[in-house]
Amino acid sequence: TSLPSAPISRVNTAPITLPASIQMQDVYSLHNMHLSYRPASEQRSELFYLSKFHPGYTQPNVSASFKIRVDKAGWYTVNYRGRSMLDGTFFKIWSNNMVLAEIVYNQDIDDKTSSRHKIFLNKGEHEIQLDFTREGFDYWNLVWLKFSEMND
Repeated sequence: TSLPSAPISRVNTAPITLPASIQMQDVYSLHNMHLSYRPASEQRSELFYLSKFHPGYTQPNVSASFKIRVDKAGWYTVNYRGRSMLDGTFFKIWSNNMVLAEIVYNQDIDDKTSSRHKIFLNKGEHEIQLDFTREGFDYWNLVWLKFSEMND
């Protein structure tokens, strides 16, 4: 058994200016998932992460929203630090009721550096939503997302 995590109370209302990394503690809203915290130790740094256990027999709507500001419209690569027990669609990135990108998890690919996921972002302030729909028994977590401008 383990002890429950200390409660986290933090609301970020300022948008994150892209290109940049989005840390999970910058989440604006959560639905059916956890924002967890691991304090720093001698071996590890402080860590905030989103996580969810899916027992396999239910498919709840699971989402997290972030406020972003895009200074330059264009194509961006999306890298992330996260894990799942299952390969396949990990999450979709939505904005204004449109899917902007489908992020796929493959345990054989390091998506912290792969730059294989692409997204087009319009200039301005937006709210993006990460929508997680997992099929079957799964436990996943997400630590950060990194948006980088693509070179022409």
